[in-house]
Amino acid sequence: MNSAGGTLKMVRDHQTQGVLPLRGKVLNTFEKELADIIDNQEIKDILLTLGAGAGTVASTKNLRYDKVIIAADGDPDGGHISILLLAFFLKHIRPLVTEGKVYKVITPLYAIGSGKSRRFFYSEKEYAEYVRTHGQPKHSERFKGLGAHNKEEIERFLVNHETRRLEQLKVEDLDETMKLFGAMMGNNLELRKILIRTGGEME
Repeated sequence: MNSAGGTLKMVRDHQTQGVLPLRGKVLNTFEKELADIIDNQEIKDILLTLGAGAGTVASTKNLRYDKVIIAADGDPDGGHISILLLAFFLKHIRPLVTEGKVYKVITPLYAIGSGKSRRFFYSEKEYAEYVRTHGQPKHSERFKGLGAHNKEEIERFLVNHETRRLEQLKVEDLDETMKLFGAMMGNNLELRKILIRTGGEME
């Protein structure tokens, strides 16, 4: 979310909120040992920013923030970035996830209207339902990513506690979750094909 990072830094609460822009996709670290990734600059930046340690010494005791919020574009690339970050947390800073510290901010995909009457839609399904019942709007916009939002929208959707939407990334069954991520992020092509065929269900 590098393109929106500058605006986000401007509108955040400097006393309580920190921003770490990432340059593209982070490493797929799920099947790598900490020693193999520690020299990667973005991994270093994440670890230094969070202050929670990694590996066997990972703990939320020294975590610098109450919430770790992933902000990425709503397209497939943004989804991939979110998964890569979550995989890193699960494998190398697991207490962040198991103790409920990781969130994803949900931003709108569409807007219709203008000015104060502007209405936002957070999913393809939600927008399609509106079009089905009300017809194609005269003025509509499909956001290409976080960088498409203006300063006021960045503050509304990413910063303001009362107006932003956060989804807590929870783990109900750690063993099954680790198996699923191992299948998704690992080198076993056949297992990944099974996941695609079964819609994410392990056979």
